[in-house]
Amino acid sequence: AWVIPVRSHPVINEFLARNISTVADTKGAYADWIEIYNPGPESVDLGGWYLTDSATNLTQWAFPAQFLPAQGYLLVFASGKNAATAGTSLHTNFKLAASGGYLALVRPDGTTVVSEFRNYPPQLGDISFGPSPSGSTTPGVYHAPPTPRTANGTGWPAVAGPVEMSRPGGLFQAPFTLTLTTTEPDAEIRYTLDGTVPTVASPRYTAPLNIERTLRVRARAFAPSRAPGPVAGAAYTLVGPTALNRSSNLPIVVLDTYGPGIQAEVRTIGYATILEPLNGRTTLPGRVNVSSRATFEVRGSSSAGFPKRSYGMELRHEDESDRALPVLGLPAESDWVLYAPYTDKTLIRDVLAYELSNRMGRYAPRTRFVELYVNRSGAVDAPDYQGVYVLIEKIKGGPDRVDITELESTDYTQPNLSGGFILKKDRVDANDSPFTTSRGHQLGIEWPRARELGALQLNAIRGYMN
Repeated sequence: AWVIPVRSHPVINEFLARNISTVADTKGAYADWIEIYNPGPESVDLGGWYLTDSATNLTQWAFPAQFLPAQGYLLVFASGKNAATAGTSLHTNFKLAASGGYLALVRPDGTTVVSEFRNYPPQLGDISFGPSPSGSTTPGVYHAPPTPRTANGTGWPAVAGPVEMSRPGGLFQAPFTLTLTTTEPDAEIRYTLDGTVPTVASPRYTAPLNIERTLRVRARAFAPSRAPGPVAGAAYTLVGPTALNRSSNLPIVVLDTYGPGIQAEVRTIGYATILEPLNGRTTLPGRVNVSSRATFEVRGSSSAGFPKRSYGMELRHEDESDRALPVLGLPAESDWVLYAPYTDKTLIRDVLAYELSNRMGRYAPRTRFVELYVNRSGAVDAPDYQGVYVLIEKIKGGPDRVDITELESTDYTQPNLSGGFILKKDRVDANDSPFTTSRGHQLGIEWPRARELGALQLNAIRGYMN
């Protein structure tokens, strides 16, 4: 077994620079985190110690007075929210770089580095990084799964490579074979067909898979002395006899939920396949524009009870992080709306208003008319048809949406603190951090997500509106 040298001072025991689902803060946000461990025989007052992600600014964030007991662990969120009150969740004033960077723990003198990671390598989703064993020349080791607030395992010095699939996701009408490959010479591929993440206990890939029915295939490489590789995935949807060769002059969107359908207030995980016209017509199956893992939810309040309901759609990578893709010629983003014009029998009123605004040079969400199928299980068929919908850009900040600079949790002074953010006067819930202005108007924070902002930023928004 590898041996980690015993220290008499606190150390950075582990950190996660792409926290997708491991540990949430008190607001439910999955911020990156840093674990501090006290290996000594006595408790240590961390008051005045520092954490930093900059080798030239060693006093970047200071701990409050807080005792860390012997053999105790403390989790600090690297969210940028700058919360340093003992007895509550601690948040640094910086965020960790998933692409690689620097991280250090510094004594109260502001110059003595007691624990550091210099030039740590790129990080993967929900795989943490920790100190190397004694005598090792590696910058650290990976932990999968992470071990927050507990002792580290042995860890791996590297991560296995990706798995490639011989056919991209989409719709099909005739059975075919799917080949899985990896460039890792000593790796084995494990796969699942039920949407779960492959583990060492999952079926081992030994021969091409026969795809004869609607399936979601996920695969991962496992290799000796390496952490499991990234998850690869694709959805293959069989077209049933009553939908086969149906055609439209509009693009066609197929949402696969694999059983539960799409619910209100709950995000359903599935896959979205978007087909585009070829020679003026879109057929089932057809030419794929986008095929991606995604989440869906019913959108609206009173309109959620209509026979034809609107949906929110968020494209995701296989590790569940946001996936920005161009859709039907619209700029790349992860968040989209499938609007059901149920009360508008012309189908065109919102589209016309948005189009006029854009032609006058004032941003409004861009749109595309589509036809929608929601496939709950088995082959996609005529009963899954939902009608004509409008694919709409969800209102959010960004160079290709509402072009304003995002207010960050790391913005503490003017002029950055004055913007940018998007508020809504609409149905709100706790996640919107709603507030009532001095004139009695209830508003919610639409963008950025309120849970990603610190108290200073939330108070600045309320003060600005008042």
